[in-house]
Amino acid sequence: MSTCLSNPDTIDTPDKRSGGPRTPEGKNASRRNALKHGLRSKIVFPEDVATLVEQRTDDFTAEFAPRSPYEAALVRDMAVSSVRIERCTSLSVADLVRVAERAEHCWEYDRRMSVEDFAAKLSKHPERIAHGLRRTLQGTDYLIERWEILAAIAREVGRWDDEQRWLAFDLLGVPHELRNTTIEVPEGDDATRLIALADAQILKLREHQETILGDVNEADRAMAMAGMPLYEDATTARLRKDESRARTDYAKARNELLRHRAEPSQGKSPSEPLPTSDRAALSNASINHLVERSKCPIYIEEPEPRIERSEISAIPKTAEKHPNRRERKERARRAREAAMSR
Repeated sequence: MSTCLSNPDTIDTPDKRSGGPRTPEGKNASRRNALKHGLRSKIVFPEDVATLVEQRTDDFTAEFAPRSPYEAALVRDMAVSSVRIERCTSLSVADLVRVAERAEHCWEYDRRMSVEDFAAKLSKHPERIAHGLRRTLQGTDYLIERWEILAAIAREVGRWDDEQRWLAFDLLGVPHELRNTTIEVPEGDDATRLIALADAQILKLREHQETILGDVNEADRAMAMAGMPLYEDATTARLRKDESRARTDYAKARNELLRHRAEPSQGKSPSEPLPTSDRAALSNASINHLVERSKCPIYIEEPEPRIERSEISAIPKTAEKHPNRRERKERARRAREAAMSR
């Protein structure tokens, strides 16, 4: 096997790495490696999105006229968010077409995949998951398959081990705290009753499919093919979250811009006069009254005499009670009257 040695500097050896791109062109291309639709990007965008962002930034700049670099950054954030909202709206239409086509060609496969993901939590929440599986045609198929396997094991081996008996409890939706009896599931070595239990559940689920779930499944599929899916897959959920995030970012940038403009400017020149109060100037009579009031003596309540420790035991219990607020105010009033009478 021959090796091209025209450019030895480009050969990668196992003990030496390239270290990534080093030229500006290579770094710019590397930044776009993980770029797909640009719904979550804030710096690097696809070419068509980047053109829309620049146009929207110019339009918003002309409309809001930012007065500082901070306001200019908020205006650009608004432009980016608005472009992302429009892109999500256009992609939502394409997503509805995708969902309709999958409902026509891949309905059973997609529904079964969702059932498998939902049933993965059956052992943790059997009462809720088992009830949810009985609501759909594909979910009952999942239950029937498990019961058929358990019935075959009981016929061939003649018993169920602890894990198989625990699975039967899960399929029945019996809570964990109610599994210490044999009311729902017989003992593991009672093959006759175990087979009867599995066959009864299979028959019950098939009747439920034929009477109700078959028509429900066709109705759900028809709704999805018409563009109104009742079940949201991961792609649709991601697109909806991206649109919600873009609307939230737009609202935050716009509210912050309006709040920043409503605030008074913090930096004022020293030559600017201080703001005068709206209150009217005091009259001469008011000034004279305040002067005379300031000359009045201030009477302070004299502290009570200190009681020594040796005298505490001689004080009756009624005197140990601290005066309440009303008593203290009354005592202060009497002290003021006594001081004024001097």
